[in-house]
Amino acid sequence: MHPQLIIELALLGLMTGFLAGLLGIGGGMIMVPFITIMLTNRGAAESLAVKMAIATSMSTIIFTSISSVRAHHKRGNVRWDLVRSLAPGIVLGGALASLGVFASLKGAWLALLFAAFVSFSATQMFLDKKPAPSRQVPGVAGLLGAGGAIGFLSGLVGAGGAFVSVPFMTWCNVAIHRAVATSAALGFPIALANVTGYIISGIGLQDLPPYSFGYIWLPALGVIALCSVMTAPLGARAGKPCRSSNSNGCLPACFTCWPLTCCTWGSALPADMTLAMTEAIDYLHPDLPAGLAHVRMPVVDATAATLAGYGRLVEDPAQCKVEIVAWPAQGRRPVDAGTGDEAGTTQGVFVSEWLGDVLYGRNEAVGGHYILAYAEPPEQSRLDHQRPPQRMLLWHANYHPDGGQLFFPLDRAPFMVPLALPGDDVRPEHFVCFRFDGSQGLYIHPNIWHEGVFTLLGSQRFFDQQGAVHARVSVDFAREFSCLLEAPLTAPR
Repeated sequence: MHPQLIIELALLGLMTGFLAGLLGIGGGMIMVPFITIMLTNRGAAESLAVKMAIATSMSTIIFTSISSVRAHHKRGNVRWDLVRSLAPGIVLGGALASLGVFASLKGAWLALLFAAFVSFSATQMFLDKKPAPSRQVPGVAGLLGAGGAIGFLSGLVGAGGAFVSVPFMTWCNVAIHRAVATSAALGFPIALANVTGYIISGIGLQDLPPYSFGYIWLPALGVIALCSVMTAPLGARAGKPCRSSNSNGCLPACFTCWPLTCCTWGSALPADMTLAMTEAIDYLHPDLPAGLAHVRMPVVDATAATLAGYGRLVEDPAQCKVEIVAWPAQGRRPVDAGTGDEAGTTQGVFVSEWLGDVLYGRNEAVGGHYILAYAEPPEQSRLDHQRPPQRMLLWHANYHPDGGQLFFPLDRAPFMVPLALPGDDVRPEHFVCFRFDGSQGLYIHPNIWHEGVFTLLGSQRFFDQQGAVHARVSVDFAREFSCLLEAPLTAPR
């Protein structure tokens, strides 16, 4: 796991634990937006990222609630009679949510439900409607139904239930400090019931991130849980002044402000992260982090059959037509026929050259100069030796939405090309490395992920032809997935 990710998760855990102790919350409203961003930035599909963030945040509540409730219990504030009465309904409601409804709902609907839930909770606390003085806690049937609603809603949004249970208990004239403490105790059965369902419903799913257990992302669970249990008692201690008779509005104010803050941050952060991903990359000085993991690419010989869907072999570059994608319509009116694809193609020589441990690419067709790959980890790579490279370590790839691309070997020497099929949810394990004997060239279709051509030794020239618009969409394996793609440099059999 990359050190930056560990730091991010640790800070999230420390903040979650403190607020769990202060407010009796499980922390889902804090964690879900941030974990969603982390997973999305590491290549998880948005719909899957939302579900995994909800499930992972709920799993951490198992540990947070234990630490928080111990601190509240020492102060005698937990209403254990309410915990015992609400828990059966909570377990039933949580099981229904996590085993049934959660798996069938799309991530986008869960995200909308999360936002609506947070907004409603904040509004209710802001209005601060005073309960009738005569209102009491309902009977067994009422508490069973209330517990079922709390467990069900918590299971859908990954929260510990405090933003439902605390308003419910205060509505029943339970003192706010007791409601907060009792809500902390309710977090354990809520989390346990829902986490069991998340694991069962997520087992066997495809395209889960590494180190996943059902819908649970284990790296986040481990780091957040470890850090949150350290700060939960501090939060419970910090909330003590808010329980004095002259500060009755302190905890309700916190309950009102925090959900609104989560809504604001949850909507603003993804946009900021998206902007960060569009910053220009320095391809000659990528400044990659040290200690990256290596993901092995399968290596196959390039044939008409193995290249199906990616492109095709080319015998004569003069006979190869490069596809040009027409400019997309921006609204309901179509682009006029015969327009939008008139920029044509550009061509030139593409040079692939090893200098020590670094493979450089120079594309004269578009004026590009890049580091394509390394033979050793980037922090250990040197330029001042003549040892032949034994492998490639790929840090970046891209595709061209405006057109296809032709590479034809002018020196007729073997080469290799990593490729992946179209889709912006691409992951390192989607790439396949193709080997060519140098007697034929390669044509790749528009939107195919690639990163130039890789000579096995020394320097090699290729005829390159591609769309003149030269739109480029990138993936940075080092920063998005904390890894490099690896393949041995070998000629076809």
